[in-house]
Amino acid sequence: MSNSLCTACKVAIVCGAFALFAVPASAQQITAAHLLPKSTVLYTEIPEPPKLIELLLKHPLRTKIEQVQAYRKAIKSPEFLKFQLGVGLFEGHMGMPWNEALAAIGAGGIYFAFDAKSQGAAVLIKAKDLDTLINLRKAVFQAIQVASQGNPDPIKKGEYRGLTAYEINKVKITALDSWLLITNKDDLAKQIVDQHLDSGSETLAKQEDFIAAVATKPESFTAWSYTDIATIRDAGVMKDLYSGRTDNIVAEMLIGGLVSNLKHTRYSSAVLSIDNTQVQLSVRTPHTAEWASDREYYFGSDHSGQAQEPIVLLDSIFTLSTYRDLSQMWLRAGDLMTDKANDELAQADSQLSTFFSGKDFGEDILGSLFPEIQIVVTRQNPEDFVVKPAIKLPAFAIVARMREPEATVPQFRRVFQSFIGFINVLGAMNGQPQLDLAMESTDKMKLIAATYVPESEDKDSQAKINFNFSPSLVFAGDRMVLASSRQLATDLVEAPAPTAIKIDSSGPKPNTVALLEVPMMREILADNRAQLIAQNMLDKGHSQEAAEQEIEVLMAIIDLFQSGDITLFTTADSLRLEGTLQVSE
Repeated sequence: MSNSLCTACKVAIVCGAFALFAVPASAQQITAAHLLPKSTVLYTEIPEPPKLIELLLKHPLRTKIEQVQAYRKAIKSPEFLKFQLGVGLFEGHMGMPWNEALAAIGAGGIYFAFDAKSQGAAVLIKAKDLDTLINLRKAVFQAIQVASQGNPDPIKKGEYRGLTAYEINKVKITALDSWLLITNKDDLAKQIVDQHLDSGSETLAKQEDFIAAVATKPESFTAWSYTDIATIRDAGVMKDLYSGRTDNIVAEMLIGGLVSNLKHTRYSSAVLSIDNTQVQLSVRTPHTAEWASDREYYFGSDHSGQAQEPIVLLDSIFTLSTYRDLSQMWLRAGDLMTDKANDELAQADSQLSTFFSGKDFGEDILGSLFPEIQIVVTRQNPEDFVVKPAIKLPAFAIVARMREPEATVPQFRRVFQSFIGFINVLGAMNGQPQLDLAMESTDKMKLIAATYVPESEDKDSQAKINFNFSPSLVFAGDRMVLASSRQLATDLVEAPAPTAIKIDSSGPKPNTVALLEVPMMREILADNRAQLIAQNMLDKGHSQEAAEQEIEVLMAIIDLFQSGDITLFTTADSLRLEGTLQVSE
């Protein structure tokens, strides 16, 4: 065993070495928040570790993971056998299986914190009882004796207010009755000990923002976290994040409203919930319409902006449905973005206005669209390619609604035709294939599609990446679809027209919804398996067998999950960002 590994083991298991130095049992009712100083800026609790351990051991994904070839190989390695030996010794000293021992050690919860004043981190663990800690102490001492043979004893022993404390590589460890305290700062350790013995009022539990955050805590969860954003912001940590300005137009569209919130809000809370079917994370912050007055384009007037029901097609990989008044965002970019980003945007605005025959891009072009927009990404069926490209990319599209279709359709049609001509000119100069433009009109839609014309050398399995694309523009009523492929454009037009998401009138509004279909991601990888293996061999110098194994591991990990989604909810007084990852059955 290496010296670094030995040291890590000592730090990890010495936590129980202080079990004989306990204080009165009446202190056992004290919560972690009552022990931590009010200057704590990050706090996370796992209230029921035994339930989490049981869930992980019996989770359906465990069987699937055990079937992965890389896992089977890992459990046969010498390192894993040594680990099993250590587990056996631990179980012998604890007098119970390792999972039951860990559950007993953390029976009352595990709590993590970071204190701004001392710049220290702390871990508090509430054990089942004193006997559990005594057994742990015996296991720890023997492990240290074995690991330290021939070396000076790395453990330093000290005392503070009658309590014995230990130090290993600047990590302080002490006992507060059935609490285990681990921290890296003397000042923080003393504050926690003082609070445990004196029961003062200057604690996190009495902090006003923390109390407000706790009020939103659900009854059941796997982990809960609190962040004092105001203190972090005032300290100048990651000041660019709290400046209220973004550095590019895409970031502004996606997270501009969140940036506005971070500039003002005092705290956030997060809830993690895990069960057999999904992992769910919810982050909540206070919010007011006044804070977002400069980003009405993001939330809508009175925070009434609402995303439409996401469009999900048979081969969908990703769908983003959101409310964004892109015209207002573009016109107010000077106040929302950094100086460098605004310089780049001004140049782009000039070029776009020229492309749109002198019309103002922000006011006339983006202003002709309603704020509800969708972005859709799908897998392309390899059989649908006229010429199969070597690398098969997904198709993507933007779906929007026009305010005045009769005036807007001719304008966008002309610009699209000009754009295709421009691409052909550039392509001819660089030896790229040319696009052939076609138009189609029915009672339901008007289609303009461009298709790459294959040359004789393109009709093989290594055709250029260009043949993934058949840029298309479709109009159907007030709907406009701009897509990278003709098939996707027509599929989106034939799909039911998006409608508002049904919600309770008093409930939070879904401002943004993003959906991910994991199986389709796997299909994309499978379509490009040969290219991924070749690229792995080239980039990492692997043999073909090693490259194939690495790709198979990636595919196996993806197979563990079914879908994911992220939703941003808005109310008059809060923002809530929720994400869910569904596991495979």
